[in-house]
Amino acid sequence: SLHLVRPVLMALADSGEYEMASRLLEQRLDQDSDSVDRDCFHRVLQACCNAGALDQAWKVLDAMKNYKGISPSRSTYKILLQ
Repeated sequence: SLHLVRPVLMALADSGEYEMASRLLEQRLDQDSDSVDRDCFHRVLQACCNAGALDQAWKVLDAMKNYKGISPSRSTYKILLQ
């Protein structure tokens, strides 16, 4: 659930572990669960961008666009443009 996955995703992303954060996000999306929200996507995007992993950041953005009920916002694009 969101309250369990979100803190783990945030901790991984905040510590620069963008690969692990991306994998966890992918796993949660594959399970089609409601355990991610826009903020989860944003943290993983920020971690990817901070690490210079722009290819991975675009993959996360694509996943966000395809996920039910969550779409990119202005904040999403700000993260990518920084």
